[in-house]
Amino acid sequence: MGNYTNNRGEKIDTNDIQDKLKENALERNFDEEKAETEDIYLEMIYPREHDEYLVDGAILTCSKLDKNPQVYDGRIYLTSIPNCYTTLHVTENTKAMVGRYYQATIQDCKINKNIVPFCCNCENPPYSKEEKARLLSDHLCESRGTCRALMDLNDAWENFPSKVPYFNFIDDEKGLLPGINMTSVLFCRHGGLIYPVSSGQEFDVQINRKVALQDSTRLLIMKLEGRPFITPRINSDGSFTAGYGYDFTKDSDPESFARYFEVDDYGNIQVKRDLTEQEVKESIDLAADKKGITQAVEGFINGVGYGNSEKPLDINQNQYDALFSYFYSNGAFVFTDDAYNSWKDKGGEYEVRAEARKTLKDYIIKENGHYEDKVIIKLFIESKGANIKYDYKDRRTQEAEIFILDEAR
Repeated sequence: MGNYTNNRGEKIDTNDIQDKLKENALERNFDEEKAETEDIYLEMIYPREHDEYLVDGAILTCSKLDKNPQVYDGRIYLTSIPNCYTTLHVTENTKAMVGRYYQATIQDCKINKNIVPFCCNCENPPYSKEEKARLLSDHLCESRGTCRALMDLNDAWENFPSKVPYFNFIDDEKGLLPGINMTSVLFCRHGGLIYPVSSGQEFDVQINRKVALQDSTRLLIMKLEGRPFITPRINSDGSFTAGYGYDFTKDSDPESFARYFEVDDYGNIQVKRDLTEQEVKESIDLAADKKGITQAVEGFINGVGYGNSEKPLDINQNQYDALFSYFYSNGAFVFTDDAYNSWKDKGGEYEVRAEARKTLKDYIIKENGHYEDKVIIKLFIESKGANIKYDYKDRRTQEAEIFILDEAR
């Protein structure tokens, strides 16, 4: 908390921001006759469980929702965030375990590590309607996920001062790490305020299991994507690819460049070595984060966007893996209305596939855990794939067969 100047040259007083937020909440909800204690005050400002601790899987949003475009580093950004949710990942304290929950602390605030940037809030360059539709359908939009270019988070979450005792964890290296709850906030130096929408506990209670990107997911991607991509590639446009779809440039990821490539005596770039098995698996995580796949699958399952804003889904790990592969193949926005409308407008086979994907999506949401095997297989196969040249029957069949499995793989 304090004063700083953001990247647009504006002077920001975060204390003033917090005071205004509290005042606004107070004006909306506060009843002086009833508010005799600080706890009542908190309950009235935060109608949800204000003392509920955040755990791994908590859903976060950002206050930066105005619609004024801004120019930053030569790019045009829209500060309106079309899908304004992301998931909190707990990593900073391995002892932060309470019951069966991995509980978040004030240090769980690292970009990409703990908080994946919000999805696609820029246009680079400003595309025409037709070009945007093509990029969406081909999943090549380089602007997707580019809140990562703007996100500049404070070094720790801020806890709201209250009588609620924040649970503290002792870390051997970092010392005392307070937990965070539904009143905690995290400031972004571009003016946004990151705050929780859900603690993550409700999702776990409803589903009674945790599903996530894990080795079973990666192995499925490696199987369905085809041959093992163990040798890094030098692309014709000057970019590089490592493993299963992780694309980067020398400037965007100098560490990966130095790991896999070298410049010879003649100035030519050469592949230095192959990827290890672990690096191949890591490339799936990197590509999925860069393309917004992980965030999209979690958002869809949690019922907070990417085609599902109705309810959280009762999903097991096999179903998560199948959906992750489906999104990985078709793009983060495959189930969204925008993708559906852009494909439907093209008519013909594009429209047929758009309708089939909508039918599959609606069935998954409506039945929510009570699926018929034959229907799932039929709908997966009929939905085909984003590339109109192929029907993807084999891949869709294998995903469907994984989706209907009950036992662990």
